[in-house]
Amino acid sequence: MRRSNCSKNSLGLPSPLRARMVAAFLAALVVAQSACSRSERPRTKDDIFQDRLTVDTLYITADGQQITAPGNADRALVVDQAAGAIAWPAWRCDNPACPGRSATGEPFVFPWPDPFASVSSAGAIVIRQPVSDADFKTMDDYAEQKCPQCLAQRNIARESDETRQQYKNWCQPHVLPSAAKRLAELDAESAAIAARQRERFEQRQDK
Repeated sequence: MRRSNCSKNSLGLPSPLRARMVAAFLAALVVAQSACSRSERPRTKDDIFQDRLTVDTLYITADGQQITAPGNADRALVVDQAAGAIAWPAWRCDNPACPGRSATGEPFVFPWPDPFASVSSAGAIVIRQPVSDADFKTMDDYAEQKCPQCLAQRNIARESDETRQQYKNWCQPHVLPSAAKRLAELDAESAAIAARQRERFEQRQDK
């Protein structure tokens, strides 16, 4: 009878196959242990900071389309690459007399689009730098938040500095209820971390 060159173990498997199975098992075990250690690692303030950046965010396009999505580093979303459409995080107007308020009293929400932003052929958001006098005038105008509904009835040229500042203060980032809940949880977690750090510091001081 012709003999195989591959020896077999007690499981009836050729040694090379058994070695590969053992290696795969050990690799999976290492990955599992690594994931476990990451999940067991105490969370830091940096972890909390990163989580704050990704809470649910309301984005609005220039034509009013609203999209809810996690926050991102760009603070914007490419909605239509071909058309170059970008959605921006929503702002709200807290002016009690804002003409954009809903019938139920909900504040008017609006985007604050960067006039120098565009969408590249690769689908990325690109921000160009102002170069001309007209660009710098546009930049100055963009730097001051303005509710478009209130703006339609304002006479900025005749406003006092105090009135102009008040309109600016009424414009605030819009926070979704789900985001507010998550941010409160993260604030509590951050406070707990700070308390533990103070406690450890005081314990070292007492020694």
